[in-house]
Amino acid sequence: MKEDNTYYDGMDGLNLPGSLRINPFVVPENYFDQLSSSVLSQARLDRLPTAERIGFTVPESYFSQLTNNIQLHIKVEQYKDTTHREWDVPKGYFEDLSDKILSQTKIEAVAKQEEFEVPIDYFESLSARIQTKIFEDKLKTQVSDDGFTIPEDYTGILKDKIVAQTIGKEKQKTIVRKLNFNKWVSYVSAACVAVVIGVVSYNSINNRTQGSISESHLASIPDDEIINYLSALNDSHDILYIMECIDHSHDSEGICTHVKENDIEDYLNYAL
Repeated sequence: MKEDNTYYDGMDGLNLPGSLRINPFVVPENYFDQLSSSVLSQARLDRLPTAERIGFTVPESYFSQLTNNIQLHIKVEQYKDTTHREWDVPKGYFEDLSDKILSQTKIEAVAKQEEFEVPIDYFESLSARIQTKIFEDKLKTQVSDDGFTIPEDYTGILKDKIVAQTIGKEKQKTIVRKLNFNKWVSYVSAACVAVVIGVVSYNSINNRTQGSISESHLASIPDDEIINYLSALNDSHDILYIMECIDHSHDSEGICTHVKENDIEDYLNYAL
């Protein structure tokens, strides 16, 4: 038997063993087609900083959203090769756009509100309310009208009646009383006279009360004190004259009644 892996004389430089004649390397499928993209991706990775290449972290909620992301990519791939069609704007889209936006905002505002509370005894009275509603529906099917009807041409007749009552009604004459000017003047003059009489009488009563008060004060002062007061203010001649007046006190007319008023006025003017 001959061995394939042995060298023969004179042929050792040309022949190789059979195990070494088979190529052990296999090229992956589509290797050369994807070679350029693989080289470019590797070059981009090499350009990245060392910290970014090493510090890979899993995003938050990555695994919880993984299923939805995979399904979304599958749907995108399904419609990727379909023919592109132009989008048509629905009729009246922009005219109704503001109303739709307002309704959407109201719905969102309501959604943020608190949940509805069930009224007290709601479920206890629910069956009775349902039965009442059923009875009302059956009664409406049997009785179509509620029994109340408006007569024909009711509004026109009503207007005519109102106009007839307002126009045909007799107006009551109001009595106007006029004041006589002459009587009015006499009333005013009488009132003025009454006011004047009242003021004059009040002043006279006031003066009388003041005079009576002064006289009562003078009557309460003794004669000796009056003589001492006058002697302190006057000379010897005046004192003699006063003593002469006092001597005539036995007269029926009173002290100093024989002195004239003009003399008293001159004396007071001289003394003051």
